[in-house]
Amino acid sequence: MVNDKDYFYCYSMKLFKFLRMDRGISYICSGLHEKTFQKFWQFKRTEDMNKALVEFSQRHYDAGE
Repeated sequence: MVNDKDYFYCYSMKLFKFLRMDRGISYICSGLHEKTFQKFWQFKRTEDMNKALVEFSQRHYDAGE
């Protein structure tokens, strides 16, 4: 059975560029949030994805963002 914990929804262009361009992680699809109309990208949760998210968080935390 598949649930939302199997996927990561990215709403940040900065994070999206990091995942795609710096880490080469492919996304499944993109769309618009049905209430806010904010663009998002759907990624499959993998070990590489989780590591990239931790790295991104640490970089931005260390940079004071």
